[in-house]
Amino acid sequence: MIRVRVVFLAFLAVILSASAAMAQTKSFAVLPFVINGPDQYAYLSQGVQDMLASRLTWQGKFQPVDRAVVDQKAKAAPRSEADAKAALAALKADYVVFGSVTIAGGDASLDVKVMDSKGQVTPKATQTKLNAIIPAMEGVAKEINTQIFKRPEAQRDPRTGQPVEQVNQMNPAFVVNQTAENQQTYLNPNFRYAGNSDAAGSWRSQSLPFAANGMAVGDLDGDGKNEIVLFTNAEIYVYRHQDRQLAQVAKHEGSTRVTNVRASIVKSPSDRQARLVITAHFERLPLSSVYRLEGNKLVLEAERLPWYLATVKLPPRFQPQLVGSKGNQKDLFTGGVYEMSYSGGKLTQGSKLNVPSKVNPFNFAYLPEEAGYKLVYVDDGDRLNVTSGRNDVIAKTEEQYAGSGLGIEHDTLMAPGASPNANYMWSYYYVPLPLVPVILGKTPELLVSRNISIASQFFENFRSFSQGEIHALAWDGVGMNLKWKTRRIKGTIMGYDVSDLENDGTLDLIVCMNTYPGPTGLKNRRTLVLAYPLDINSTQQSGTYGNMEEVGN
Repeated sequence: MIRVRVVFLAFLAVILSASAAMAQTKSFAVLPFVINGPDQYAYLSQGVQDMLASRLTWQGKFQPVDRAVVDQKAKAAPRSEADAKAALAALKADYVVFGSVTIAGGDASLDVKVMDSKGQVTPKATQTKLNAIIPAMEGVAKEINTQIFKRPEAQRDPRTGQPVEQVNQMNPAFVVNQTAENQQTYLNPNFRYAGNSDAAGSWRSQSLPFAANGMAVGDLDGDGKNEIVLFTNAEIYVYRHQDRQLAQVAKHEGSTRVTNVRASIVKSPSDRQARLVITAHFERLPLSSVYRLEGNKLVLEAERLPWYLATVKLPPRFQPQLVGSKGNQKDLFTGGVYEMSYSGGKLTQGSKLNVPSKVNPFNFAYLPEEAGYKLVYVDDGDRLNVTSGRNDVIAKTEEQYAGSGLGIEHDTLMAPGASPNANYMWSYYYVPLPLVPVILGKTPELLVSRNISIASQFFENFRSFSQGEIHALAWDGVGMNLKWKTRRIKGTIMGYDVSDLENDGTLDLIVCMNTYPGPTGLKNRRTLVLAYPLDINSTQQSGTYGNMEEVGN
């Protein structure tokens, strides 16, 4: 009897403890914001909504009402406090956050109001430049957290008096959130602001006797282990990681009249073995080939395919899918971008993608998010453009990304039927480096290169880069925001991906780079492959992005 009573009391204590914890957690809902300004900024209504919901979440204390519930019961932005009070009652939340953004030229006014369950309203307002609206919103969110939600401020650095934030650095060779000087990292914080490719946390291959145009990583022969494909203008190399070095598996020499620009590894639903798709241009026209790996030999299966081809992770599954465009000497890419499939030695054209007119197979990616995705593409000025579902540009980076020196000649002003001669003055389209969407933690990120060259910023046709970085960008509802980056890499970045290099179950950020001996010594360039093992265990959190139930199946 005594034992039964003890068990009952223990069970009752657990119930009461859980009930007390639930009672302590309060809910808030961020409603759509009123946007007073040009129609092109209408997307800010939900952007501000998402950003404030993220910044105001306090685990175990204040949790946001599910976005789907808010969309269902409070579809329109409240125009008055009465509207907000009605939404508060409908959502059964402890607080609602609402307000407006007024845009005039390059200036913005942010007016935020917080209403509690008794109907009491606390206003917060700030004036800012339009390009500084993100830090302004962060400042408002901080005031709401400390003054209304009574959230204690973070631990402060005794030297600077600034808050200290703990983040998972994933690799000591990464710089996390470069603007935050007071962050503490889980991994070796002594490496936060110093390091190079030889530092702990990174691996570097031997020097390879050629200058690569790009890289692809994947399991080519179906044995469950990844290969690394590197290619030059005319040659293709296949390597495996072995004994801390790259061991050559196969080599294929092609025509010196053809210039290879992109390598993709494609899986066929009817064959367990993947195929290697190499896209090139020949006399300013697309020319692609397909290979399979047999032992130590690349076997040519299909050639002279008149398509520019690449792989993109298409929604809703976000699995790699072959896409392609045709082209000519005048317009370079013609007829739009199509889903493509390769099986049984045959390339088949599928449905046309609904993408902006400036998108081609090489310059775009889909970035998953909870309510779907954002399409991001690189424009001719090497800036990232984020588009809405109607293909309108809703955000554009000031920084330049994904720049390369790999150009394809063309001329949009060529007269119909004209034939260029040897002295013809061509324009160049520089094939951007890949945009790589990944989910390494709570939110999807877009990995993209930032090649750096002072000269290329002043001379449009000078495309030689002496150093670069890999940046991880995330959509925060308003723009693409830097989450982390690698330290400066001395050399020209030519490709990158996230995969398991050593086939040991650990994901790596793999970077292909060419050495840079100076503008007069380009013939002496060599290729190196760098790898940064990623500690993602402490970043993994549950969540749904795009169609997460299907991702990875």
